[in-house]
Amino acid sequence: MKQIRPLSFLVIPAVIVALYISACEKTTETPPNPYDDIDYNTDTTAVQEPDPNTIMGLHKNIFSVRCAIPGCHDGTFEPDFRTVQSSFSTLVYQPVNKFSVNGVDSFEYRVVPFKPLESFIHERLTTPTTDYMPSNGNRLSASDIAHIDQWISNGAKDQNGNTPAKPNSQPSVLGFAATDSSYTIRYDTIKKDGINYNPFLMPQNKNVYMIFLLSDDETPLPQLSYNKLKISTLQDDFSAAASYNATYMNLFGFEFYLVTLNSSTFTPGITYYFRYYVNDGSHPSNLEFPRNEMPFYYKSIFAFYIQ
Repeated sequence: MKQIRPLSFLVIPAVIVALYISACEKTTETPPNPYDDIDYNTDTTAVQEPDPNTIMGLHKNIFSVRCAIPGCHDGTFEPDFRTVQSSFSTLVYQPVNKFSVNGVDSFEYRVVPFKPLESFIHERLTTPTTDYMPSNGNRLSASDIAHIDQWISNGAKDQNGNTPAKPNSQPSVLGFAATDSSYTIRYDTIKKDGINYNPFLMPQNKNVYMIFLLSDDETPLPQLSYNKLKISTLQDDFSAAASYNATYMNLFGFEFYLVTLNSSTFTPGITYYFRYYVNDGSHPSNLEFPRNEMPFYYKSIFAFYIQ
């Protein structure tokens, strides 16, 4: 006959298991986290909006949202409105790339401190012609333009509140014209295929006057050095270009540099690209216009096609 185990034999293993589990449990409390009591939301100071009449306010409210759009002033070409610094450095005392928007008034710089009416940006924003900015058809409001003019009137200061000093910049090429010897016929206005940014059509067997309009902030125009026109059949390679000296001219108070070309020396049916090179004697390298990195239409406009 089987004997029944005493109850004590069943109790002892249960006690051992209980002691084992108890031994596995932590005997101390979790130490406090020293960062638990830090209040990360104690700064209740409101974010300060920049003064709308400063370069920082203009960039935040106007330049970055209305101008730095893809394919426009986003670094594709100047002015560069991607940042506050790039906006300032490509506006103040920066030479214009366009001679005029109305064919009458001309401008030297995009922004002239203290002088809104002498600043080309004011002209581009307010011109009644179709050549206004922004070019997407939506003009800036009168309030936006007033903020830009006020910034200029206050000295066009940088983001640190400093008024810029006028630099000794390289000369600027404001534009060109191609005429007959009497200065009455404008060949440069007759474009290939009728497209305004295409090369102009140069007639065969003609003397053509190439007129270049220049400016410089310090050096009188007659004293500019290395005035040369270079012509190449390659749009971006002028290493083997033909070179022509330009001569200073002053007719009826109108200053320009002149190169005379005979179109019979060029091959019909070929497009020729040209660039102007000049120095004011204060810079180690000559100004080249247009440059390789400029948009294609500058290089296409500075070109002619022999009929």
